[in-house]
Amino acid sequence: MEPNDRWPFLPGKISELLDTDTLAVIEAGCCERLGQAMTILDRGANEGFEARREEIINKRQHFTDFCRTMRNPDLVEGGYVACRRCDLANAAEFVQEHARSGEEYAEFRCHMGLRVGARAVTVRDQVIAIMLGGQFAPDEGIDEILANVAAIADGARADLTLRDPGVRRTLEEMARALPPAPPDFQAALAREAQHVERLVNTEHGMRRSTGEHEFLERLHTAQNFLDIDSLAKVTASVNNLLQEVRTFCQADYLVFFASVKENDTVLVPIGQDGLDVDAPGDLAHFNWRKAGLALQNGVHVDRTRAEIAKILQRGIRGQGHAPLENAVHFVPTVLGGMYRGILLFGPFSPQVDLEREKAFLTEVGRTVGWYTLTEIQVLNLREQQQRWESTARLLTHQIRTALTPINTYIGTAKYLVEKVPGERNNKMLIDSIRVAGDLSHQLGRGAAETVRAHVVLLEPEDLKLERFPLSVLVANCAQGYDEAARTRNRTMIVD
Repeated sequence: MEPNDRWPFLPGKISELLDTDTLAVIEAGCCERLGQAMTILDRGANEGFEARREEIINKRQHFTDFCRTMRNPDLVEGGYVACRRCDLANAAEFVQEHARSGEEYAEFRCHMGLRVGARAVTVRDQVIAIMLGGQFAPDEGIDEILANVAAIADGARADLTLRDPGVRRTLEEMARALPPAPPDFQAALAREAQHVERLVNTEHGMRRSTGEHEFLERLHTAQNFLDIDSLAKVTASVNNLLQEVRTFCQADYLVFFASVKENDTVLVPIGQDGLDVDAPGDLAHFNWRKAGLALQNGVHVDRTRAEIAKILQRGIRGQGHAPLENAVHFVPTVLGGMYRGILLFGPFSPQVDLEREKAFLTEVGRTVGWYTLTEIQVLNLREQQQRWESTARLLTHQIRTALTPINTYIGTAKYLVEKVPGERNNKMLIDSIRVAGDLSHQLGRGAAETVRAHVVLLEPEDLKLERFPLSVLVANCAQGYDEAARTRNRTMIVD
């Protein structure tokens, strides 16, 4: 077997899921239940079909006497090859008809004129094999079959030769003995096909589940929050994640938008893979509010493809939106109601059924989103801690500085009391205590405002300039005036 190891692990043919021996056992069981000849043709390369095994378990395999004689090389030279070639041609024709009309059953006439039924074996609507069953006399009679036998006997078929003149009469007698198709044959063949489909879909589901689980485990163990000390490292981290996801899911590109500060609704592109841009900041931003997404609850809801397209059209804004116009899917993420993220998927190659793959893509998007937003939150908490530590050090220094003159005057007063007693020093003592008291009151009054004042003072020193698109800066500035504008019945438009 040559299993398809690329997500979504759709097999191209049945032999990727079941080996030859297993198929032989299944086919023999189907023939016994049908009471008719039946064969499973494997989907091959270039839309062709292959007979995966030459030998059958049941020597008769329920072939009619006519067909068994035609396939016997000692009686009909070239018969086996012609019958096999006919089976493959009928299978290929049925697949084309199935793709056009969606019909699950069709009937054909073999190269000798016998009536044959065909049924597709599918995995997720993809044909991976064809079941051909039945070798029946047509409803209108066997004249065509007898004419074909005569053509072989007369040498009109270059690919077929009767080894003995008596074979013609034998074939004609066997043609007259061909049974008609049972009334329930179509339903019986469908039951056998459904039985095979259950087996292959179970095997496919197991392989798919294993592959997706192993990939998600790799994503879950890919992060190290201890190393995150700058937004550049967050970008590098998310780029590595996106590269893993893009390789596995075979998407043309991926972009992750995130709010870099608490409660931002204008999300900046902080990571991408697959697009030919110098930096994520060269791409458009994503406006969470304008996209119509819920700020906290109700983010993960089922949406139709039309709804997804509308949200992307409203949300992707600003310069650099052109490379993202063919995006086909997105997964939103909210962390703690304060940080928001969007994982944007470009087209998939080959195409996938987004409705069926939605659950897995959502799990991937949440994993990438929660890890990345957690990194941003950790980064912000570290920066906040650094600011408070810097503030505490400065406050400690300034309070100590302010206490120095107070201690000096108190020390002077203490010296006067202990070393220079007498009424003549009372004025100096009172003055020292008064000045110390005034300085203490002044320090106390300043303490109420000092934390706020020093935080404001420190912000210019801690301000970190990041490379964001101008549209993001403008949108963030406008967001601050949005609420005030609404209270005055004004509508702000930023384009």
